[in-house]
Amino acid sequence: VTGVQTCALPISAQLRRSLLQSDQSPSGPDWLPVGSAFVGDSAGDAFGYNVSASADGKVVAIGAPYDDDTGTDAGKITVYEFDDVTKTWNMRGQPITETYTNGHVGDVMHLSPSGDVLFYRVLISATHADVNMVRYNAATGQWGSKYVVKANAFLNGDHIKDITSSYDGWAVAYVWDRYIHYHYFTGESWSSSWVIMPSPNWDTCSMSHDGLRMAVGSPTGYEMRIYTRPSTSSTFTAYSQKVEGGLSGERRFAKVRISGDGKRAIASWPLFENGRGSVSVYQEVSGSWLKLSEMRGVYLTTQQYGGYDIGINMDGSVVAVSSPFTSALEGRGEVNIFELNTDSSGYVPRGTALVGTNVNDKYGASISLSSSGDILWVGAWGNPGGANTGLAQLYYYGTDTSQFDAPLPAPYGYTFNVTNPDGLGVDNETRNDGQFGIEESIALSPSGNLLLVGDWLKNSPTTVQVGEVRLYSFDVYNGGWSLVTYFT
Repeated sequence: VTGVQTCALPISAQLRRSLLQSDQSPSGPDWLPVGSAFVGDSAGDAFGYNVSASADGKVVAIGAPYDDDTGTDAGKITVYEFDDVTKTWNMRGQPITETYTNGHVGDVMHLSPSGDVLFYRVLISATHADVNMVRYNAATGQWGSKYVVKANAFLNGDHIKDITSSYDGWAVAYVWDRYIHYHYFTGESWSSSWVIMPSPNWDTCSMSHDGLRMAVGSPTGYEMRIYTRPSTSSTFTAYSQKVEGGLSGERRFAKVRISGDGKRAIASWPLFENGRGSVSVYQEVSGSWLKLSEMRGVYLTTQQYGGYDIGINMDGSVVAVSSPFTSALEGRGEVNIFELNTDSSGYVPRGTALVGTNVNDKYGASISLSSSGDILWVGAWGNPGGANTGLAQLYYYGTDTSQFDAPLPAPYGYTFNVTNPDGLGVDNETRNDGQFGIEESIALSPSGNLLLVGDWLKNSPTTVQVGEVRLYSFDVYNGGWSLVTYFT
């Protein structure tokens, strides 16, 4: 290993990782490990039980639901971010913990695609749970105060699971007691939940980056639907036809994920064909959702519970499928990645499969794919060899891992131009005394919801061409831009 650098923050030695490992693929692009894996602190922590990464793959939250730092099996979430200057991974703020015995923080969690907002479930008793949210404060370098999105939820024999959010984390949905609950942040508190009715007993959900579309799946109704909401409304009011149905039993334990742009979706049924598993990709065509490809048989031949976890990139051109319990590999686990072929008629393998090292590693128990489809995080909570210490490994699709820190395609899911950033009202209005947004005088925040626009020829009542800069904020719930303030 060359170019090893230590992290700038005082974290444990085994978690200090360099990204400049000189792995190369001489025969063309493939999935290359970037540096060494992040490893859990102790046996039994199940580090890597859940991994959730930002859209660009450079911020990752790793759950260890059986960590004992703050109580027996209280759990812990550790977030890391890549430093483009030092080329190292550093802890982002303090670890996220609770003090509840058997709280299992980290088993159900979601990092917003922006990488700034973290949602997680904590079991506060054997029968009740909270859904909490923390937002990263870049000024302090810490995660801010905890907001309780849903308090003291009665589990009624079923757990809160499968949390999802919009890109900026201002809208969130989760499954509770077979309902899909949806909240949005008002600026001071979280709204009361809007509920998608339980029939046919929803079990999984996934939201597009703009928060306007949500895929939901049912293990007992054997179906997936796509819900939508108008940009001017805070509720999902329309849904697609039944996208997929299956045979009783074979298609249970479904998981669904929708692409960041909301135009393609992937669904998995790990119990299909006596546990071999099946994964299908769908796309919207003239308002209807049609099956684009089904990955089984040819590609998923020896897997067991194929599709245990799935991932999809921004436009659905790349998907990832995990099989952590494959018996042919003695539980080592395997992750297969596929890409849309050249005529967009189906999917073909993208690079070689990723396989766990040890028996019972459960490699691929959790996966997270970046918006570009070139960065993949893989969790393996059984590592090493069933001791359940756990690990998380980063992969980059290319010929040299040094390319990882090259500029990545914008993952944010919003399209802007100079005079009308998203077609919803930021323009020169009726003014004719300035040069609004000319050349390089616009700047978009990384979250995609703040926009600075320069007007360098703006006249004031007393001065010609005094200039002005205006700050706009995007409201994803009302679907428009509003003026926050201006500077002259």
